[in-house]
Amino acid sequence: AERETAVDDVLLQMSQLYFGQQLLAQVRDIRLDVLSGLDRHVSDAIRLERAGFISRAQRLQAEVARDDAARELEKARADLAGADAALSGVLRAPSGVEPTTPIFMIRRPLDSLESYLASARRTHPQLERLRAMEEQAEAAVDVQRARLRPTVYGFAQYNLDRREALLADPDWSVGVGLRYTLLSGEGRSDRVRSARETVARAQAGLREAHTQIEIGVARAWNDAEAARRRFMLTNSAIASSQENLRVQTVGYQQQQTTSLDVIDAQLGVGRSRVERAQAAHDFVIALARLLHVSGEIDRMPDYIDQGERIAQ
Repeated sequence: AERETAVDDVLLQMSQLYFGQQLLAQVRDIRLDVLSGLDRHVSDAIRLERAGFISRAQRLQAEVARDDAARELEKARADLAGADAALSGVLRAPSGVEPTTPIFMIRRPLDSLESYLASARRTHPQLERLRAMEEQAEAAVDVQRARLRPTVYGFAQYNLDRREALLADPDWSVGVGLRYTLLSGEGRSDRVRSARETVARAQAGLREAHTQIEIGVARAWNDAEAARRRFMLTNSAIASSQENLRVQTVGYQQQQTTSLDVIDAQLGVGRSRVERAQAAHDFVIALARLLHVSGEIDRMPDYIDQGERIAQ
């Protein structure tokens, strides 16, 4: 059970590192797209300023926003490099790792909370270990109680050599014996009491583990469902932000909107895309936690196969 727990912990850690790296890769790509969009906006601003349609202040606003986006991109690259190093270190791959499975989403609701709770009660390695400890403690009580009982034994013998025997001596004998210790300095009753206390501690530990695991299952299940619902709401948000950017860009070129309007719209698209990627990542990590705490982390590949790949 301890080995199984260690393996499950490693699988959970790998899932967190792997999909964390995938999230940061998507954020980097989104930051790059935002910077490219603001570069185009700066080019439009320079052209319109030269034509006398906008002021120098509006062109400077565009350049400031572009420079901010460049810094955000560099930060995203640094974050991704750190995640790459962590993943390579855990996998003992000095030359680096190139993940191929993107973040995924399962759009349908997960199985019921009760089904995961039942799985946890049935297969969680920690519960299996504690149940084994309880059984060992109960066996120890039986051993100590047996020492308090009298020992009954039987015996039998037959004399095959009559040369040294008297005529009155029987050829055979049988009997039953009983041994019982009335006084002993070993504290046998104390040993029984101590063994029973060990059982009580094992049972208390098992109850506490049940409680903590059930709390963990419920929390992870709720987190996964919340992330899934949040993800479902991001599709319309992205579509609206992209349409807003198109309208603001056309209006700016016709001097009907300002530079700040375009900048806000461009940043809004990036923000919506990051929120979508974050929601998908949160779902995957909560799902990994759910499978881990319910003793089913080895089923993670099955969920990946069922899921929809989320790529930017």
